[in-house]
Amino acid sequence: MDYRKKTVVASVTGLTLEGMDIMFISFAMSMMVAEFNVGLAAGGMMSSLTNIGMLLGGIVFGILADKYGRVRVFTYTIILFAVGTALTGLATSIEQVYFFRFIAGIGAGGEYGIGMALVAEAWPKDKQGRASSYVSVGAQYGVILAALLSAMILPTLGWRALFFVGILPVIFAFIVRRNLKESPV
Repeated sequence: MDYRKKTVVASVTGLTLEGMDIMFISFAMSMMVAEFNVGLAAGGMMSSLTNIGMLLGGIVFGILADKYGRVRVFTYTIILFAVGTALTGLATSIEQVYFFRFIAGIGAGGEYGIGMALVAEAWPKDKQGRASSYVSVGAQYGVILAALLSAMILPTLGWRALFFVGILPVIFAFIVRRNLKESPV
């Protein structure tokens, strides 16, 4: 597979996992607010803190990717995102959920921006729109994957098991790191 296709596959997969993770909150929220005995507004804060983390992660990791290399930093963002997601499943309080969702958000925000930069650098200007739209479709794949996994996992294993699936991106990070080189740019 040539470098351009690898950048799209890596970025689509990353955004798929990000979309999946974000939707896990929606599917699991009623179970989570019941377990922690909080209202829906407190439950909604999980999504808000994830998004604030994404904002911060996009800024910080974008700067780091320019300085230390996109693929290297891309890998770290995926690991951070996966660890934050998996730790959500271990949370014993709503405050811990908030913290872990914020951490997952930081990783996810960095992952998205760097993935798009990798694709933009690899593709010629007349095909960048097409390539970036392929990447954007990854989020929709993630929503579908989250719905399927939620339907299978939530009724039998509960919300915590759903977030443990979040460790899977770590495997992806190692594959990316081994098979994707830094862009010449």
